[in-house]
Amino acid sequence: LAALILSFVAFVKKNPANPAAAICGGGVLGYSIQAFFGLRMCITSPFFWLAWALLLAAFRVLPQEEK
Repeated sequence: LAALILSFVAFVKKNPANPAAAICGGGVLGYSIQAFFGLRMCITSPFFWLAWALLLAAFRVLPQEEK
């Protein structure tokens, strides 16, 4: 739960203009809200993990982007 909260904080603070982060962050947020109410389905769990991984990858700075 703490990792999910930290990912959401990074989503809000680090790069709000990144369209990839906005799409993946919205998907993770939507899934988290519906999972809170107990509407989980095993077919949607891979989408959550994939969207969360893509959200974290959107924040990663590659060496050529540092300059």
